[in-house]
Amino acid sequence: MTVYGYTRVSTDEQVIGTSLETQRPEIAGVAMSNHMEVDEWIVDAGVSGTLPFFERLGAHGIVIGKGDVIICAKLDRFNRNPADCLSVVQSLKKIGVKLFINGHGDVTDPANPLAEFMFQMLACFAGYYAADLRHKNITGKRAKKQRGGYNGGTVPHGYRVQGSGRASTLVPLAEEQNMIEFINDLASKTNVRGRPFSSRDVQKMTQGKFPELRVPSHTTINKMLNEVRDGGG
Repeated sequence: MTVYGYTRVSTDEQVIGTSLETQRPEIAGVAMSNHMEVDEWIVDAGVSGTLPFFERLGAHGIVIGKGDVIICAKLDRFNRNPADCLSVVQSLKKIGVKLFINGHGDVTDPANPLAEFMFQMLACFAGYYAADLRHKNITGKRAKKQRGGYNGGTVPHGYRVQGSGRASTLVPLAEEQNMIEFINDLASKTNVRGRPFSSRDVQKMTQGKFPELRVPSHTTINKMLNEVRDGGG
């Protein structure tokens, strides 16, 4: 059995301050009140609480086992991701590891009513957290796309990627943009029989017009033609 005292701060400012030091006596107090002593201290300085807890332990080379105990000064020092928090506690229960949070007691003890209430609340926040994260992700990608940003995946015809990561943007290529305009223009035209040009016809005509460029596949051209025709343009 090993009793771990877990302390964490997420920013450089907190590291310089006293947050890490003030967590220690709180943890030692919890250990003493439960007739234990801290055997090993885990210090995460400048580490986000949204990072999965087991990843944080793994960074220290720590593998917990049945009978071990983890003590934290506050719930937000342990985890700031409600979904991960719930998952970790369930995993700790299966392993046989106890988790003490100052002010909440042993939150892995099913007989602890305060812990039960706390995790019911966490379950609600976990659902909201996940939904909010999805919304922010979608909104962020949409806003980046509107600014000419690149969100990954296949680079659309007529553009090249400039930069990397969050700073990456899509830069239009003049010659390819002319080719796309030519394809879109054919969407409103018809062949000698008065029928709309097929995607394969458009592909051949485009290749003849722009022999030096890579022409999109007929499947991609078909999608482009449909978008223009459906949009009335």
